[in-house]
Amino acid sequence: MKYLYDGGGIYTTFGHGDSWDNSALITRNLVHDMQQPYWAVYTDWGSSWIRVTDNVIYDFVFGSTGGCSAVDLGGAISHIRFSGNYWADNGPLWMCGPVEDLTIDANTELPTDDTQAINACTTDARCAQIAGTAGLQPEFRDILH
Repeated sequence: MKYLYDGGGIYTTFGHGDSWDNSALITRNLVHDMQQPYWAVYTDWGSSWIRVTDNVIYDFVFGSTGGCSAVDLGGAISHIRFSGNYWADNGPLWMCGPVEDLTIDANTELPTDDTQAINACTTDARCAQIAGTAGLQPEFRDILH
């Protein structure tokens, strides 16, 4: 996001499988400090068969999760599940159209104030564990340098 404008902390587009058995899994991430006006977890144009579970999302400009479901243009979004996430708003928003087969359950809303969100997550054992172990696995951290 240093050079592009339309993106997110985690960005998907188009299909990621053809059933829940082979769907994409976005899990156990900490997404914060999003300063561009899009979603922190951005399921965009044609995204399908995606499970977004057990993530911590706060400190963003626009929204925690969502995207653009452009049904009339062939970019419909479908088969998306959000479960067990912690986010500092009330969850997904798709600006361009409806989403087919959308499940939103067992998510926890954090305060919108960044300091309060961090404090709330720190005092929730599950949230703190997700945030504390998020990031690259140790064997891959050298790619950041």
